[in-house]
Amino acid sequence: MVKIILKNIIFICFAVIIAASLPFMSLNVSCEDEDRQLTGKEAASPDAASSQNSAGDKSWFTIQSGYMTIYCNQDVDLKAVAKKLSRRGLFTARVYDPNPVSAPAQRIAYMLDRLLKRAKEILDMWPANMNLNVRIYKDREALSNEYGRIFGVNAEYKAFYIFRYNTIYISEEDMSDSVIAHEMGHAIVDHYFSVIPPEKIREMLASYVDVHLEGE
Repeated sequence: MVKIILKNIIFICFAVIIAASLPFMSLNVSCEDEDRQLTGKEAASPDAASSQNSAGDKSWFTIQSGYMTIYCNQDVDLKAVAKKLSRRGLFTARVYDPNPVSAPAQRIAYMLDRLLKRAKEILDMWPANMNLNVRIYKDREALSNEYGRIFGVNAEYKAFYIFRYNTIYISEEDMSDSVIAHEMGHAIVDHYFSVIPPEKIREMLASYVDVHLEGE
């Protein structure tokens, strides 16, 4: 236990030093700060941000993987998503095991599970019972509209993660292994620490994940 605490202290101190040198704002984002500002109906229930999950909404369909639930808009091209996730050939290299399935939905589930495992390996953080959700929209415009619906402000991101709903939001247009691994990094960090770290530290750790996908 003492070793774990010391490891976390060293990790956070190192993160503070590195994060102080990050001058840019990424198009990927973790929305814990906005999350804290949610009030009223949105704050009362996760369904406020995931109303499309209802069984009667035929514009969405679900893919269940080993570690997460993936909600896809009916306009999303699953073959395109699978192709974008495997663009760098990580699943044919030695980083991951070869993909044993061929159907697009199964391929997406397999690759997202492997990416989540890889992100945990890179961070050396293994939070239990994450039960992550991923929502895939057709394009960035649809994703931005959802962000505005949740937070009541206009913004444009490639992807974002909301801790309250334990959900990664991303679009087919901006899908890539790097982008979604970055958001997985946010989710892992938020679930690992009992107190969520400051924004710069979260961003640095998430960026560390997508930079090191192909090796240490």
